[in-house]
Amino acid sequence: MTESEILMEYQKIATLGSISGLLAWDQESLMPEGGIGLRQDQLALLSTMTHQRMTAPSFVDSVLASSSSSPHIRRLKEDVAKQRALSPDFVERHSRAQVECTEIWKKARAAKSFAMVQPHLENLISLQRERLAAFRKDSILGPRYKDLSDYEVLLGEYDPGLKASSVRRLLEEVARGLQERIPRILAKQAGRRVARAAVLEKRKMPIVEQRKLLVPVLEALGFDRKHGRIDESTHPFCGGSEDDVRMTTRYREDDFTDSLSGAIHECGHALYEQGLPRETLRTPCGRTDSFGIHESQSRLYENFIGRSKPFFSFVESLTGRDPADLDLIFNWVELSSIRVDADEVTYNLHIVLRMELEEKLINGGLAVKDLPHAWRTRFAELFGYDLADDSEGCLQDIHWYGGAFGYFPSYALGNLLSAELFSEYQKVDPEWSTRAALGDFKRLLAFLRERVHAQACFEDTPTRIRKMLGGRDFEAKAFLDYVDRKYLQI
Repeated sequence: MTESEILMEYQKIATLGSISGLLAWDQESLMPEGGIGLRQDQLALLSTMTHQRMTAPSFVDSVLASSSSSPHIRRLKEDVAKQRALSPDFVERHSRAQVECTEIWKKARAAKSFAMVQPHLENLISLQRERLAAFRKDSILGPRYKDLSDYEVLLGEYDPGLKASSVRRLLEEVARGLQERIPRILAKQAGRRVARAAVLEKRKMPIVEQRKLLVPVLEALGFDRKHGRIDESTHPFCGGSEDDVRMTTRYREDDFTDSLSGAIHECGHALYEQGLPRETLRTPCGRTDSFGIHESQSRLYENFIGRSKPFFSFVESLTGRDPADLDLIFNWVELSSIRVDADEVTYNLHIVLRMELEEKLINGGLAVKDLPHAWRTRFAELFGYDLADDSEGCLQDIHWYGGAFGYFPSYALGNLLSAELFSEYQKVDPEWSTRAALGDFKRLLAFLRERVHAQACFEDTPTRIRKMLGGRDFEAKAFLDYVDRKYLQI
C-alpha cells in the first residue's frame, strides 16, 4: 500500500470507531436497561471488526515497512503494533467485560455495595495486565516500554509522552499548596456563611426551564448544534464523533447549577472536538489523544468562565438571578466527598487520591478487595473526615469500572493547564470580561482554536503544551496564584 492507500484504509477504521462512540453514548443516555445484552454483542463485534482491519497482514506490513516521515505513519506504527499484539479473542473478551462491569457498577453504586462489582473489577484489572504483557512481548512495543511500569504505559495512552513522575510531582505540589490554603479560605468565607445559606434556595428551577437555559448559554459559548446535541445521563460526559458530538448533563429540580456547570464543562470538550482541523479528521493525527489537554478545555470553560462574575451578569440577563447570589452559590470552597460536585479548589485533592490508588491497583501494590478501606483511609487523611459509605468513595466514578485506568491524572493536568491558558488569554484580550458579561465569547474560542484545537495530535502532550504556552513547560504556580487572587485576595 502507498501512504495514501494506508490513510484511506485508516479512515474506514476511524469510521468504525465513531460508530462505537455513538453506541457507547447511547448506552449511558438513552438505551433501555433490557438492551444491554444486544449492546454487548454490538460493541464486541465492532471492536473485533476494528481489530481485524488494523491487523490485516497487508495493512500491518505496509505501515511497518513504510519509510515515510509523516506523523500519521509514525503514530500508526505504534497503534498497529498494539493491535497486532492482541488476539481477536482477547479484544472480544475485553470489550464484553467493560460493558458488563459498567452495568454491574451502576447497580452496585445504587445498592452501596462494592462486593457486587468487586469480581468484575478484578477481571478488568486482570485483563489490563494480560494486555500489557502482550505489549511487552511485541518487537516494537517491548523496547519502548522496557523502562516503564505498567501504570506509566496506561498513563501514556491518555497523555502520550507524559511521565508519571512529572504528574506526581505536580500533584504533590498542588496538594501541599491547597492543604495550606484551604483552612485560610474556609476561615475567610466563614463570615459569609449565613448570607450563602439564605441564597441556596434560589438554586431551585423547574427542569424544563433548565433545559431552556442551556440553549442560549451553549450557543453563546460557540457550540454548533448542527453538529451536536445535549441529552441527559447519570454521569455527564461528551462522546460521539467529530461531526456528531454528543454531550450530556444531569438535572436536579432543587439545583439548576448542577446542570449548568455540567453542560458548560462538557461544552468545553465539545468545542475542542468541533474545532479540530477539518482536513485532518479521521486521520491518525486528526484526533484529540491528550485527555489532559481535553480537560483543560472543559475546566477552562467550567471554572474560568462559568464561575466568573462577568458570566453571572450574562446569566442574569437570561434568568433574572442576581449575580451576587450566583457568586455566593458557585464560588464556595467546601470539603466534600463527591468529585464531580467538588469546588474548583478542593477538586484537585480528589485527583491526588485517585492517582495514588489506581497506580497501586495496576502495579500490584493494592488488592481490589482492599480498595474500599484504602479509599476511606486516604480520604480521611486528605479531607479530614470519614465517608458514610462506598457510594461516596470508590463506587462514585465510572472510570475504573469501564476499564479506564490512567485517566484520572488528566483531570489534574487539565486544571493546571487551564489556569495557564486563561492567563495567556487575558494577555491578548484584557477586555474579555466586558464582552463576557454580554454573552460574547467569540474571542476566547478563536484563541483556543489557534493555540490548542489546531494542533490536533501531531506531537506528544508535553511538546504541544509547550507550544500552547509560548515555549515553556506548565507548572502548578499559575493555578495556585489564581486561587490566591480569587479566594484569598492576595
